[in-house]
Parts: sequence; structure tokens; C-alpha cells
Amino acid sequence: MIVDSSDIFRIGLKAILHADDSDTEIYEATTYKEFEDNSFHNNIDVLVINQTLIQDFERLPGAEIVVVAENPDLFILTSSFLHGAKCYLLKSSTSTLFKAAVKLSEPDFFIDPSLQAWAARNLRCSCL
Repeated sequence: MIVDSSDIFRIGLKAILHADDSDTEIYEATTYKEFEDNSFHNNIDVLVINQTLIQDFERLPGAEIVVVAENPDLFILTSSFLHGAKCYLLKSSTSTLFKAAVKLSEPDFFIDPSLQAWAARNLRCSCL
């Protein structure tokens, strides 16, 4: 399921993911409420959700979670990691990165490579 308020992002990501596996059903939601309403009716394996729409990590389903951001947020990145999300990506990430993120099977947390130096610098500062 893709949860993002941008039609262009949802349609584009859906096309990218369908290019590899057109048999997979991909649900969409534009708001957190719409996501909640649909998540009870659909079996969700992977959830791609915009960080601005996350209201409570505890209420997200047991799906593998990919958090996407237009602008990185250290608190959301840290919360994503602590609540078992599989990765944190920028919305501007490449299609290859999105495809890989959705298929990740490792229990590790993956951070968009363009954010790794930013994350390390900010995490170090917040720990001092």
C-alpha cells in the first residue's frame, strides 16, 4: 500500500513497482484515515507511507514499513528505526532504490544513501 497525498508520487511509484511484478495488487490512500479504513479490508505486506501522514507508529499494521520523506526529519527517522521500519527514503530516490527497498528481506534498517552523512552528523549531535 502506498500512502501519500501526492497523486503524482503514488501513480509513479505504483508504475515503478508494477514494472517488475504486474500481478501484485497495490492499494493507495491519500490520507491516514483513508489508509486506516482500507488497511482493515486488505492484506498489506509492504506499507510505503509519507512521514507527514504517520500519526502513531504503534497503530501501523504489522507490514514491512518504508517511510518516505520530502524533507528529512531526525525524530521520524529515529522513530522509524525504533518501531521496526525497514527503511527511510527520500521521495526523490531513484526507482531502483524504491524497488530494492520494497524487496528488502534483511532485518536491518536502510537509510537513503543521500541521507547517511546527514543522519550520522545529526545523530551524533543529538547524543552529545
